[in-house]
Amino acid sequence: MRIDDRLSSHPVEVDCPDANKINQIFDGLSYSKAASILRMLANHVGVEAFLKGVSIYLKAHLYGNSITSDLWEGVEEATGFDASSFMDAWISKPGFPVITVTESEGVILVVQDRFLHKGTKNDTDTIWHVPLNVLTVDSEGKPTVINIVLKEHANSYAVDTQQAFKLNARNFGYYQVLYAPERLRQIGIEAIKPGSIFDARDRLGLVQDAFALAGAQLASLSSALNLLTLFKDMREYCVWASISTALEVLADIWWESEVVINLLNAFRRFLFKPIVSELGYQYSANEHPDISLLRTCAIINASGAKDEEVISELRGRFKHFQETQDKSIIPDELQEPIYTAAVEHGGEEEYLAIKRILEDPKTPTEKVAAIKAMCSVGNAKLGRATIEYMSTKARDQDVTQFIRGLVKNPRTKRQYIKHFKENYDMIYERFKDGFAISGIIQALSILTTKEDYEDTKAFFADGKDISKYALSVPQS
Repeated sequence: MRIDDRLSSHPVEVDCPDANKINQIFDGLSYSKAASILRMLANHVGVEAFLKGVSIYLKAHLYGNSITSDLWEGVEEATGFDASSFMDAWISKPGFPVITVTESEGVILVVQDRFLHKGTKNDTDTIWHVPLNVLTVDSEGKPTVINIVLKEHANSYAVDTQQAFKLNARNFGYYQVLYAPERLRQIGIEAIKPGSIFDARDRLGLVQDAFALAGAQLASLSSALNLLTLFKDMREYCVWASISTALEVLADIWWESEVVINLLNAFRRFLFKPIVSELGYQYSANEHPDISLLRTCAIINASGAKDEEVISELRGRFKHFQETQDKSIIPDELQEPIYTAAVEHGGEEEYLAIKRILEDPKTPTEKVAAIKAMCSVGNAKLGRATIEYMSTKARDQDVTQFIRGLVKNPRTKRQYIKHFKENYDMIYERFKDGFAISGIIQALSILTTKEDYEDTKAFFADGKDISKYALSVPQS
């Protein structure tokens, strides 16, 4: 959605008259959005019926070519539902809607507009068929989903507004929902009650929507942050992963404001440190995978938020490894935060130790952890060393990992951008014919000032052939 919420987005189904655009079109948007809207369709018609339709489609076109409408015909044969009309705008148009909900007693008014990261676009030429899926309770107090499809720009529906309700039940829909601040808070309070009609998927959707809408200035950031305080005692990994991402985005925006970053770090410690204290550092083969993932997520965030106790624990484990070569206290799940803390808060000795690990990793995940750590350096000298290593020794498939790490680190962000501009011709020749070039260009989006925007715009306008990554420039 973070690509699809821009005017530079493209539809899932798009003509490709220029071979240079093939690698650009088959991007995360094409794959992820396609998967998301198919999931939405499957939920609407029923998974079993949807899969029957897919089976009909596959058998009808066995060993042959097909087009999009062939799949819809298979689904229609299996379900009797007009999938073609339902899916048309989702496939053929860029973007997705935000559904604005206003209410009076017993009635909700819903309005759809195209959502953009800078607000909304009153694009009445694009009307999506939106499955609203209103989750509420019936007269007996049991959870029920009111299946409504919004096929117009706006419509009103009878819903008991005295009861808890939420659109996009279980988060199957590819859209966002804007509530009044008080309604959002009411949903959040209901979502944390024992036996709530809302589950982890609903809480996940609430977090994602709240921060996306705040970023587009359609809702207040304070409402989104207050929602997180409501969820602080929840222990569902998917929700906390979403919270982690949301706060990371805020840090990326405000990275040059020490005051804001300090406040954000304090808030992250408030949220994540209790989870570390509760779950500890010990992993068990018998624990639920979500607990393992949540523990790792919490430790990474607490360390990233400069919690001294967590950093001391992580650095102590790496020091033990340096002195004894015993990795038994560095579980695979903690390689990334331990290696990162060692480099970020250490010096050249720790950096060189991680470099040796990178050059002889025991597993692919250890390799990735070492790359991230080498990009988490605490000073300019080691930042230059990492950029030099990336440029001369890293394999092509690893370079984008280095770039992502370097632009996430406030101490190396501008170092890397300077390197990119000074060595553009070499970088372009090395990566122009692969998928990596788009990601390399999009990494520039990490810059946030108007001056950076003007400088970057002028850089690409200065006689450069951008045909290999033309779609990535406006997305950056």
